[in-house]
Formats: sequence, C-alpha cells, structure tokens
Amino acid sequence: MDSIKLKRITDVKSELYGFAEKLMSESFPLTEYQPEDERALVEKRKPRYYLCAIMNENDVPVGCVAFWKLKRFIFIDHLAVSENHRNSGYGGKLLNFMKRRYAQPIVLEVEPPETILCQRRIGFYERNGFVLWKSDYEQPPYHKEDPFFKLCLMCYGNLNESEDFYQVRRDLYSEVYSY
Repeated sequence: MDSIKLKRITDVKSELYGFAEKLMSESFPLTEYQPEDERALVEKRKPRYYLCAIMNENDVPVGCVAFWKLKRFIFIDHLAVSENHRNSGYGGKLLNFMKRRYAQPIVLEVEPPETILCQRRIGFYERNGFVLWKSDYEQPPYHKEDPFFKLCLMCYGNLNESEDFYQVRRDLYSEVYSY
C-alpha cells in the first residue's frame, strides 16, 4: 500500500489551499503556474479540475497535485512535494496511487531534456512507467498576450504517440487551456 491519500481542496480560504498555493509558487516559474488562475479554478469548482493535497500516513500534507479528469485521460497539470519531504518517495507513491485509482492513461508536461535537472525529472517519470513523446509540443500561455512555452508530453498507459498525439494536444488546448 502507498500510505498516502489525496484530499481535494475546494475552499480557497482553507489552510490546505494556503499550503498548496505557497508550494506551487515556490516550485514553478510564472510561465508554468499562475496563482490567480489556480484560485479561479478552485472557486469556480470546475467539475473535472482537482487540486489536492498529498497527505502522508499521519494525515500531514507533504505535497500537492493539480489534475484534470478528461474524457480520454488524466492530465497532471502540477505536481510538487514540499522540500522537507522530497526524495522520500512521495512523488512515486502519488503516481502509483493515481495509476490504480484512475484506470485511464495519464499525461503530463515536462520541460525538454536540456538541463541536468530536467533530465533527472524525465528520468523519474520514466522509472514510474511514463514515456517521453518526441513530437513538438508547446504549452499555450496562461494569458493571451504571452508566448507559447516549449514543453514535452509524457504519457503512461495505452496512448500511442504516433496515433494519439494530435488528439491529446487538441484535448489539452480545448479543455485545459481554453480561454
């Protein structure tokens, strides 16, 4: 058993929301995470959007994950483990938890393998069964006036890059990044 659970955050005034917002802001650059957009998604209670605290066996938050339950796959938008819990296996436990809980393929975005840190992150996901897709992919901007941001897609489950890339990208653009 993975000894973690997910606690969905639905109240932007809650302590868990404060924990998640602080952790995400520290873990991601503004090109990849916008606190005001996260707040709006939680406040609107989009039915397919989940912001969850990752709780350890003592019911202490050790990280957070934001994901979308789309029709064909789960899209992990953000995953962060708090600094004092990194390298303790919580990221892998979360991925295993999600693989079991949601019997769907899982898709996520990563930065291209251009730095050692990015290569290590990709390696982590590969060790957890994800495949790095080579097709050119750009994350749409969070705000229309900003440029697109070059990223790569990784997939776990029965999606095939040559057959599914364009549909996955279309789903992300229309469901996650719709304005």
